Amino acid sequence: MERDFRYLRDKYGDAGAREVFEKICVQLMQLKFKDAYPVDVSRGDDGIDIFIGDFSDSIDVYQCKYFIDGIGDSQKSQIRESFNTAVSTDKYKLNNWFLCLPCVLNEKEHIWWWKWKKKMEDKYNRKIKLYDGSLLITQLKKYKLYDTLFDNETKILLNQILEYLQDKKGIIEK
Repeated sequence: MERDFRYLRDKYGDAGAREVFEKICVQLMQLKFKDAYPVDVSRGDDGIDIFIGDFSDSIDVYQCKYFIDGIGDSQKSQIRESFNTAVSTDKYKLNNWFLCLPCVLNEKEHIWWWKWKKKMEDKYNRKIKLYDGSLLITQLKKYKLYDTLFDNETKILLNQILEYLQDKKGIIEK
């Protein structure tokens, strides 16, 4: 059975899972983009968890929200607030804005997201993208981070044993 991001809550608790989720997003973006940088969590970080680019030009901003149980009114408010902070700051030029969530949205949440996204893209002329739990897991597998980050030591060890035995002629047929 494949683990998803709820595993982080089970292993680290809510607060720890938030921190680990953000670190996972940083690792992934640094593999995807040569100029991806995390921003230390602090008040006044202008809604940036990860940025791609250069502050002397324009940047893409990645906001990581550990909303593991979906998005209700409180989470929607936090998403809007994070985007508004990023788009309205005069400290940097926002190119595009990306939201990273560990959950997969249900139909009602998707409808809200796509309506809000379209409205904000039209209003601010910025690209907005959702990296949900499903897309993030796919990307983690693509960049070979999944097994390590989700502690699949047993699976890794069994695969190593199988490879070893397969190398020994006549012991196991493929």
